[in-house]
Amino acid sequence: MANWSLRTSEHHAARRSWRRVTEAFQKPAQSTKAVALEQDFKRLRTGSSGEDADIMQSKRRLTERDICIVASQLGASWRILGLRLNFSPETLDDIAKATAIRFTDKSFEQMAQNMLRLWSKLPTATVGRLVILLWEMGHHAIALQLQP
Repeated sequence: MANWSLRTSEHHAARRSWRRVTEAFQKPAQSTKAVALEQDFKRLRTGSSGEDADIMQSKRRLTERDICIVASQLGASWRILGLRLNFSPETLDDIAKATAIRFTDKSFEQMAQNMLRLWSKLPTATVGRLVILLWEMGHHAIALQLQP
């Protein structure tokens, strides 16, 4: 009888051990991209120089430097940003018509600059708001270049 209980406890211990091993392999390993994204997000929350300045809550108004940084890297997604900044599609069409005859990377940059200059005149136009929208759109590298 004692032999049977020993085998049963060994069996249960082995099952518990096996369960831990299989659970460990079933947990998705955090990819290097996810780790890098998490580090970027922490850097965004603390500022690039390490000070405790949350750029996402920055109330600083946009400067021409900010507009140039964003516009030069935004490309064709300037329209998506415009929609997220609450511009109507008609207003974005007007910006596009007034800016370019052909759609090239340089004309996209010009359109983005014109749109951001127009937006910067609004009272809600802050670096923090722009960073949040860029981050949500997946433009993390652009958001990280802006200062609080």
